[in-house]
This record gives sequence, structure tokens and C-alpha cells, in this order.
Amino acid sequence: MKPNYPLLSGSSANELDLLMEESGRSAHASVGAELEELQRVLANRWCSAHWRAQQLTEIAYRRLYGIAASLLGFSSGTPTLGPTALVSEGYAKMFCAGQFKEIRDPGHFYARFTLSMKHIIIDYFRSKQTEKQGRNWRRQDWIEHLEASVDPMFAELDLLDALAMLAERHPNCAVAFELQFFGRLTVTEIMHSTGHNRSQVEADLRFAKAFLRVQFAAQSS
Repeated sequence: MKPNYPLLSGSSANELDLLMEESGRSAHASVGAELEELQRVLANRWCSAHWRAQQLTEIAYRRLYGIAASLLGFSSGTPTLGPTALVSEGYAKMFCAGQFKEIRDPGHFYARFTLSMKHIIIDYFRSKQTEKQGRNWRRQDWIEHLEASVDPMFAELDLLDALAMLAERHPNCAVAFELQFFGRLTVTEIMHSTGHNRSQVEADLRFAKAFLRVQFAAQSS
């Protein structure tokens, strides 16, 4: 039985500049508040697994919905699998596998949830391969696109192991990479959420990508 959980159901040149600046600050503040709420839930070691899963998913629902819509965007027709259903299925998959209790930080949460949803999409289209033979080519193209969408150099199963190693040795770099790559945060948003300046965030991202590539190169040799 799938667990039940709550879902959250969008002048003058100087004045325009001020309005855009204020809008940017509000957006960054919203992202920062979201990450702070996620971290608060993760820091609560006395809560039940069900409560933790509910809270994390509800807080991050809007961002998860956007990620789901992006993953589904490669296809022009998924009548029974929309973003809402994909988030729900991703939640159920993670909950049943006990993955919520393994989450170490907000970036790791986005990483696990994104990969969970991607697996669901791939399984969904593979299950449809025998239906409507004339459309199989497009489904197969989409499956191959999703399987390669993490990064051409990043094998998905190895990615989580490599990220765990990176988090153990260089936690700031792992957090920055996961927030950008899976949480879809910009460098500026990562700056506001971590309190680090732009040069440090950019350096962390460069190091993280180099570290992961070295790990995968070593594994494939």
C-alpha cells in the first residue's frame, strides 16, 4: 500500500531595475527558506520515518514538481504519467525502499528523489514497449535519453557511490554539486543557501566535477 502524504496543491527604468532586484532577493530568500526547512526536518532525529518523508516532500514539492515536469518534457505524450503522479510514485518508491532515513542533506534529498523519478519513467516506458509498435522508436529514444541524462561520463549507479565519497572527503563540494545538478539551483541561489561567496561556490563545483570524473575514470580502467 502506498503511504498517504500531503501535497501542496505560480514605469521608469529605475523603478523597473528596483523591482527586478527585489524580485531576485525574494526568490533567493524563498530558496534559502526551503533549504533551511529541509535541514530542520533532517536534523530531527526523533521523528518517525513517515513524518520525515511527509515533511521533506511537502516542503520541496514545488521544486520536485518542476524537476518531474522537466524529466517528462522530452516526451510529447504521457497521458497516465504526469508530474503530480511522478512525484507521488517517486515518494512511494523512496519510502518503500527506506531511503528517506538515509538522506544526509537537502542536496542529497534532491539527488535521490530525482533518480527515483527517473527510474520510474524508464520502467514506465519499457512496460509500454510492446504496445503500439509504430511508436516504439520514440519511446526507446526517450529511454536512452533519460539513461544518459545524468552526464555522458557519469554512470548512474556509480554516481551515488562517488557522491558519498565526495561528501565524506569534501562535504561543501558535494552539497554544491547536488544542489545545482539535482536541485536545479543557480550559483547565486547556492550562494544564498550556503552563505558562501561566488568564487567559493564556483570552485566547489569545479572540484566536484573533476573529482567525479577521476572516480569514474578509475572505475572504468
